[in-house]
Amino acid sequence: HVLSEYLIAGGCPSWEKNHERKVANALLVFSVELDRMISEWGSTIELHYKMGMHIGSVVGAIIGNSVKRYSLFGDTMNFAARMKSTADFNRIQITSETAHRLMEGDAEKLKGKKIDGDNENINLYKYGPFSCSRRGIIPVKGKGDVETFWLSPTEHIKNALKSLTLRSTSS
Repeated sequence: HVLSEYLIAGGCPSWEKNHERKVANALLVFSVELDRMISEWGSTIELHYKMGMHIGSVVGAIIGNSVKRYSLFGDTMNFAARMKSTADFNRIQITSETAHRLMEGDAEKLKGKKIDGDNENINLYKYGPFSCSRRGIIPVKGKGDVETFWLSPTEHIKNALKSLTLRSTSS
């Protein structure tokens, strides 16, 4: 039983356009690849993941004397960690603020665009589109009852990754 945790922060140390969309896209890429591994390996290995995401401001600082590390602090960090810890296995849980921001971005990109069979000509799919389904209200330590959503990969993301997925080959 090995536990590993990783952190992705977008827009740090300086603001970057679409940082929340880029982070959400990265989480989806990880989840699709982990789901592929789970499916491929079957019962030979037990693999689970939980992911969480929240948007907001953070404070960054270099801490430590002998081993210096850049760390992020603040309510946003705590909230994202709570989203991960209260998520179901093999799911990405996001706050309502995150879901609304992602969906607003999708709507903004669609504004005035004609959607037909050829979406390559519009820049909608560079980061997204996103599928956010309401999980419901859950109790979150330090926050009370919070509305959360599941972030799930769309068929577009799954299909895009088929050509990028690295496969191990046996010699």
